[in-house]
Amino acid sequence: MRDNKEKRKVNVKVLGANYTIVSTDKDNERSEKVAKFVDELVSEVKRKNTYINSYTAAVLACLNICEELFNLKDEIEVLRQNKEEYEILSEYKENLMHALEEAEANEAKRMSMQIKYERMEIENEELKDLLEEYKEKFTSMRSEIEHNRHSINELQNKLLENQIELVKARKNILDYTNED
Repeated sequence: MRDNKEKRKVNVKVLGANYTIVSTDKDNERSEKVAKFVDELVSEVKRKNTYINSYTAAVLACLNICEELFNLKDEIEVLRQNKEEYEILSEYKENLMHALEEAEANEAKRMSMQIKYERMEIENEELKDLLEEYKEKFTSMRSEIEHNRHSINELQNKLLENQIELVKARKNILDYTNED
């Protein structure tokens, strides 16, 4: 893959020696900062170890920088893993929030259904009471109807007896009228 950034030559100084490096920065500021950082590290190693030469100081500074680089890479890996865990946990959280919303909606539906059920229970009790009342009325009416049937039968029997008596009386009257 080819880098499309424009390359520039930058002159920097480390431990008093001039170096020309190639940079892709638009300005020289970053390259100069890097060179200053390296110069300070190598100078610090030399100050702490006055008996070593510049080459050894540069190698030790390079080792220190590499150790810091590896530490930063390890931290970046930990952060990457934390980010992945965070994304997984965020997804779990989102799913849990969705499930919680559903549970709350279901609870609201359950409460509504509970209220409807309780109303129906009350209505059912009222209907049971009304049914009992109608059963009592029906039983009472049935007894009354039975009593009325019995009375009607008795009246019909009396009517029949009276009709028979009337027929007999007519016959007697006719017999009596015919004898004369």
